[in-house]
Amino acid sequence: AKLQEENTEKINKAIAFLKSLKVDQKDIKTENYNLSPRYEYASCPRNTFGESVSCPPPKIVGYTINQTIAVKIRNFENIGSALSGVVTNGANSVSSLNFQIDDPVKVQNEAREEAIKRAKEKARSIARAGDFRLGRLISIEEGFGGPVPMRFEAKALDVGFGSGGGEEPQIEPGSQETRVSVTLRYEIK
Repeated sequence: AKLQEENTEKINKAIAFLKSLKVDQKDIKTENYNLSPRYEYASCPRNTFGESVSCPPPKIVGYTINQTIAVKIRNFENIGSALSGVVTNGANSVSSLNFQIDDPVKVQNEAREEAIKRAKEKARSIARAGDFRLGRLISIEEGFGGPVPMRFEAKALDVGFGSGGGEEPQIEPGSQETRVSVTLRYEIK
């Protein structure tokens, strides 16, 4: 019970810290909670054939709690503060940092509109260069290359953070691309 109280206190402190960075409740999710025994195994004598003899069963010497929360941070300026702050506020490791597009459908729609606009401009340019006119648009075909997820594994980032007062890690989110290709077919005059 004491271990669970300690864990609850630490995780609540880390979550309160995240909320102080204006992370919404909906963006904090418990993904795992595991309470498991820790065992001590006796050193058993072996007979002349290398087999252990009269060995007592393992003894429970304590328990371990692993609780994992997933956090979505929408303000990239807070990433470094969040990483170092959760460790100084109770968490003992940070891992599996990744970046993703929040609304991929919206981004795909915007990319599609831009692709169609550029394809129309290119068709007009080709028509001028070929000395013909475009007729009506017959068809549009679309090819899609979705967002390329970026993943950064940061296992046990508590090295250097737990002592407090250190610098925040510099995290670079980079960029992601969503590609849409379109083929426009026109009648020509």
